[in-house]
Amino acid sequence: MCGVEKPYAARSFSTPVKSPLLMSPELTSPTPPSPSLCHLPAYRAADLVRRRDISCHELVKSHLDRITHRDADIRAWAHLDPEATLRQAKRKDAQECVGSLHGVPVAVKDLIDTKDMRTTYGSAIYSDHVPCRNASCVARLLAAGAVILGKTVTTEFATFQPAATRNPAAPGRTPGGSSSGSAAAVADYMAPVALGTQTAGSIMRPAAYCGIYGFKPSYGALSYGGIKALSPSLDTVGFFARAAQDLSLLWDALGTPLQGARVADLPVGRGDAIRLGIAHVPESDRADDDVHDAIESVAQAVADECDVRRLTLAGAFASAVSAHKIIMTVEAAAALGPEYREHRLELGPQVLELIEGGRRLSRGTYERALKVRDSCLTELASISLRYDALLVPGVTGEAPVGLGFTGDPLFCRTWSLIGCPAASLPVAHGPSGAPIGVQIVGAPGRDHDLLNVVAHIVPMLMGTGMDMRSSPTSSPPSGASDALSRSHRSREGHSDP
Repeated sequence: MCGVEKPYAARSFSTPVKSPLLMSPELTSPTPPSPSLCHLPAYRAADLVRRRDISCHELVKSHLDRITHRDADIRAWAHLDPEATLRQAKRKDAQECVGSLHGVPVAVKDLIDTKDMRTTYGSAIYSDHVPCRNASCVARLLAAGAVILGKTVTTEFATFQPAATRNPAAPGRTPGGSSSGSAAAVADYMAPVALGTQTAGSIMRPAAYCGIYGFKPSYGALSYGGIKALSPSLDTVGFFARAAQDLSLLWDALGTPLQGARVADLPVGRGDAIRLGIAHVPESDRADDDVHDAIESVAQAVADECDVRRLTLAGAFASAVSAHKIIMTVEAAAALGPEYREHRLELGPQVLELIEGGRRLSRGTYERALKVRDSCLTELASISLRYDALLVPGVTGEAPVGLGFTGDPLFCRTWSLIGCPAASLPVAHGPSGAPIGVQIVGAPGRDHDLLNVVAHIVPMLMGTGMDMRSSPTSSPPSGASDALSRSHRSREGHSDP
């Protein structure tokens, strides 16, 4: 159960801290980039399309131009059909705005079914697979007016078998996995937002490594229908963005509508101050000093306006990581059983290792792991009465060098096990300059509250001069500069809502 709680007291940093990151989402490079529509966050793009200051066609073409310019280097995309995508955009321009994402291009992980668009699940076994219907989350995006830009690379069946995608924020390092392409596409301005999935750490880890935001909702909060299963007790669909505002925009489109209220207007806690816990988890000592320093920098930045306390998670939490591994391994062996029986020679070595490991585990071992999950949920219930959110490590450190290893999901497993909503905040750089994200988690089912916490603390972090995210290694194309400049001129006399 929860250990002794202590009032927050600032700690000295283990090493001189590089400028942690948080700045305006529209200025996402150290040097402001040349104007281009592909640099707009989704909430701003949606506003401009809604006002008819820019067309959906211009917006989508700007992103397709960026993809043409950059994807030979980044390799974020598994399937693109530019002509069909531009036809989608033209249809949107001919329609009245039908939802909060009208005209906004969205990238979709290649684990997620898309009607009339190839979906391979990252495997040669399904190289020609075209689903006959959209996954539920894609249907929700389309209902909100989004344009499906294309399919982004996933690791094989969303496992630890690496893909070829590169990290635009840290060249020579992994972008993480399994949602490698979605995170890299957003980080490199090839898409404003993207769908991903998480079973262990497949949203939190790529977001942290690529220097962008990631949000994993509570388990079961969004339908997983039409997505290739890996571990049905853990699989969760979520999303990536470059701006905090876009997390609530996507939640509004995909999840429970906010009924007209801005996320920041929703109540949090039972008092005036947001209650944040700096949680020491059983694995905390395995995080690099830079990760702990990043958490400390966030805590110091918000301490004047939030009730920040330290706490230790012990008890059942000491067994949470191993329980997650057991559940994921056993369920993956079952979910990928048909592929193992019929296409074994076409599976990657890490996929085979996962399946065969699960086949060796007993039913009793699996059931004991489920009991650990239940015990963690019970203990978390009492903790969540005292805290609105917990700050915890999201990664062990900077992204590993090379593409042969997608990084350790160690600090995501516990929260995936118990189905907590979680967000990755791009708040720091490590010693080599690669991004490091901090994870903030809430209680299961309290996604609105966690988004509310994020909406409150991000401006606090910006107010301290923190940087927001890393920038890609090359300057953006300027093909859409005239359209963006024209939209700025046409907005004279308008005020933002």
